[in-house]
Amino acid sequence: MNQNTKNKQDYAFSVTIENTATGESEVLQLPSTKEKTAEVFNRLKISRRYRIKNCDYPIAQIREALERGSNLDELNFCAAELLKCDEDKIDFIWQILEAGCDRVDCPADIINLLHAASYSFYRIRGVTTYEQVCEFHLAAEQLRSGFIPVSHIPKESYAIIGKKFAHAERGGFACGNYLARTKNYYPDIYFGGDSFPVEYRIVP
Repeated sequence: MNQNTKNKQDYAFSVTIENTATGESEVLQLPSTKEKTAEVFNRLKISRRYRIKNCDYPIAQIREALERGSNLDELNFCAAELLKCDEDKIDFIWQILEAGCDRVDCPADIINLLHAASYSFYRIRGVTTYEQVCEFHLAAEQLRSGFIPVSHIPKESYAIIGKKFAHAERGGFACGNYLARTKNYYPDIYFGGDSFPVEYRIVP
């Protein structure tokens, strides 16, 4: 399922900027520039206080995390990072979230997941049951060790063993695939706040 229709355009998502004093609002596409953002702020006559609302990103989990953001500069940084991803990577991210392998609660989580996805998670296409998860791990172990007494494991135990494997690696199913972590923890590259490159600052 292709969730990333926005990435074919020159922006990742849009938000609504509202002047909290007057109630007037305007849509701003992100990533943006200082000049374009200043034009929006000037039209809305924003001097100090404003509100960010109504993000339109198509993936629900990411959209909800973006809508928890209150720093327009940080949202701009996140939009730029999303725009760098091709459709296959965004689809992989969506499946990771759908399978419950990870979660995103704020823009910083999105940025860190985008950078960690390629080495911290894996996907087995066409695996949709715990029995198949068990078979995959047994086959992988056989390749590593050269021998494993698979015949000694009753078939009726495969689902139970597969669930244990999935629990250990935070695995789950999405879109006809099995997804899981290659490691329990991945290091954050971004910790929120103002620790992002200066070129993404757009607030006048």
